[in-house]
Amino acid sequence: MRTPYDGRHNLLFSRLPMVEALLRGFVHEDWVGHLDFATLERPNSHYVSEELQL
Repeated sequence: MRTPYDGRHNLLFSRLPMVEALLRGFVHEDWVGHLDFATLERPNSHYVSEELQL
């Protein structure tokens, strides 16, 4: 089931520098400082679990 926000969500999280900025800016946990953002990969953004498929 798609929502009006799916495209915006995919656009936001498809940009790896944005993902890094969001994690560094909003997640104030020690483990964020240990992440290697150079190894980020964009996953298949069109995956839908079996439970959500019609």
